[in-house]
Amino acid sequence: MFLSWQAGHEENGGLRMKLPGADSIETILQPSASRLLETMPDAFVAFDTDWRFLYLNRAAELVARRPRTALLGKRIWDEYPAAVGSVIYREYHRAVAEQSPVCFELPHAPHDAWYEVNAYPFSGGLSAYFRDITERKRAEERRLADYEREHRIAETLQRSLLLTLPEDAFPGLAVASRYEPAWQEALVGGDFCDTFALDERRVALVVGDVAGKGLAAAARTAEVQYTLRAFLHEYPQPARALERLNDFLCGAVFRENAPLSSSPFVCLALAVIDTESGKTVFSVAGMEPPLLLRQAGHVEEVPASGLPLAVEPQTEYRPIEVHLEPGDLMLMTTDGLTEARRGNVFLGLRGLIRLAKQARSLATVGQMAQSILSRTRIFAGGKLHDDACLLLARRI
Repeated sequence: MFLSWQAGHEENGGLRMKLPGADSIETILQPSASRLLETMPDAFVAFDTDWRFLYLNRAAELVARRPRTALLGKRIWDEYPAAVGSVIYREYHRAVAEQSPVCFELPHAPHDAWYEVNAYPFSGGLSAYFRDITERKRAEERRLADYEREHRIAETLQRSLLLTLPEDAFPGLAVASRYEPAWQEALVGGDFCDTFALDERRVALVVGDVAGKGLAAAARTAEVQYTLRAFLHEYPQPARALERLNDFLCGAVFRENAPLSSSPFVCLALAVIDTESGKTVFSVAGMEPPLLLRQAGHVEEVPASGLPLAVEPQTEYRPIEVHLEPGDLMLMTTDGLTEARRGNVFLGLRGLIRLAKQARSLATVGQMAQSILSRTRIFAGGKLHDDACLLLARRI
């Protein structure tokens, strides 16, 4: 259909034009094709091998902002010298040089518009369609603006949730937390750490992972974090606080008339430490088991487990009580560390224990946390595949 289309005035029901310097080349465009080209909303143009206009339909006249009679037989680069070297110039020449169709997007400042251009080479030149995609591009720009706005809000909210306290914020306890995003350009995730005093002796330590990304996950994280704080002050036993939080989150789903299966579940590990006696109570909801690095040198895995939150109402969570001696180190993390991988090999819990042992000799818990994260990145080839939070606490 595109081969050697040439046009000018109507004759015998078709469009035809005799090319300058090419008296032997003459093609008749059939009336049905002529009517199709003249009535379709897309602009259509055809050029000969010297880049002269062979044909423009009515829509192309609007794009060119000139009547076809002023352009037929003229070279496009003479009539539009500003286009030389532009994307349309490069793509047209590439199509001809490679004898292969090309497709590209083209801004059109005079009409404040965008076009998708499909150019097709043929033995006698080149033809091209211009489809108006202005509304699509504007919708993309709106989506991008909405994404950037949401990302800024989510980042601001997440930073407020990840504010770290000084290591010596609690008497008798040294605490450090670190957050490692998988990719700087990725949507903000729902991993978080929290440490706060329940009274003069007891400190709560939390590591959580809310399913999802972006503003919704950040808002859900804030809801989980501060609701848990409130329940812990009312119900000081970690297991009971998790049960109340789980019922609250499940109830929120029903209040929103959403199916429970569609709700973002929450994985969370909670520890309450008595800094004077060393008594520590854990409860875990779908999170990696906490680790204890004893001063004597061995490592213990706290056998705490339970369903993630917001999965099943009336779920019971089991408390696990341990005793921390001075110098003992507690480690809690989200699965972004244990699932760090090199090819098909995961770091896993054993790998995390190995890195924690290597970091044990460092002077501060902050240095230990940074060492564990750095070595995990090295293991994973420089970048993690998922966001990660790490929380260390040492009784002193």
